[in-house]
Amino acid sequence: MEHVEQAIHAYFGSPGNFVPFLALHEYEAWLFASPDSLPGVMNDPAKQAEIEAIRRSVSTPEEINDDPEWAPSKRILKLFPSYRKVAHGPMAAGRIGLERIRAECPHFDQWLAVMEGFAASAEGDLG
Repeated sequence: MEHVEQAIHAYFGSPGNFVPFLALHEYEAWLFASPDSLPGVMNDPAKQAEIEAIRRSVSTPEEINDDPEWAPSKRILKLFPSYRKVAHGPMAAGRIGLERIRAECPHFDQWLAVMEGFAASAEGDLG
């Protein structure tokens, strides 16, 4: 994904204020950053061990997806058939918290750090 991000950046002339971000897979991968959050949202804590096993199978949640049939959302739906992306995903992400997602997902963290740098720069320009 980093290679594609660099190619996109170059395609647009490498402007300093444009930093493309591509998540390797869907945002549900980030929900594996804290294995107890999604089972809590879905009121099924017994599934925590299965979420933990999926998380332990990779070095970072951003890598969860070794087959089109095993995309993060498909894994979640297999465990929790009533899971709804728009309702349950944000609730679980909120419980996990940005700090934990960043700690577990280095590519996402790196991009956010660049965005924070832009924000700090802009604040300095205003002051």
